[in-house]
Amino acid sequence: MNQNLNSRIEEYGLEVFGIKKPFDAQYRFLKSQKKNVLFCGGRGAGKTTMGVLKLLLTALDPRCAGKALAILAPTYRQLVKIHEKMLQSYFQEFERNAGWSLLKRHRRADHIYELVNGAEIWCQSFERVERVRGMSLASAYIDELSSAGGDGPWYTFQVIGASVRDTGNAPCQIFLSHTPRGFKGVTKLFV
Repeated sequence: MNQNLNSRIEEYGLEVFGIKKPFDAQYRFLKSQKKNVLFCGGRGAGKTTMGVLKLLLTALDPRCAGKALAILAPTYRQLVKIHEKMLQSYFQEFERNAGWSLLKRHRRADHIYELVNGAEIWCQSFERVERVRGMSLASAYIDELSSAGGDGPWYTFQVIGASVRDTGNAPCQIFLSHTPRGFKGVTKLFV
């Protein structure tokens, strides 16, 4: 079923999620297979839109069937008001346009979305990054890492990065989106 699922989604294109044709930078971010991928851009550049979509498309990859992936936002409020709402809109648009649902079950209290291929998308803030420690994730999307408080973005990235582990043949990718604030934090890490 997973191979059939991916070919059917490719047949629909990104429009099935309510997404217009991505800009070149967005498209490069979506298609990148590198272990760590950063989408750096200004406000309104579609970073979060592409990050949540990339995680959803990664979760639908047959190699991620039955695996856990994570969306990590700076605060709980942002997670619920922005990231989860965006993910839910993709599910709704897909069902409306394709006629069938990608979502098998939503465990609201745990902020976990189980997909039809058995992959789970765990939504978590990194305000208290220690909660991420010990997770085994096939891939993770981290938004605005430079806003990490506590021990800062480097420490937060290390904790999350250690949770993205080789879980068989899954992609094992970390992708980030970030608004640059000079040559420091995440920008410095990637440059």
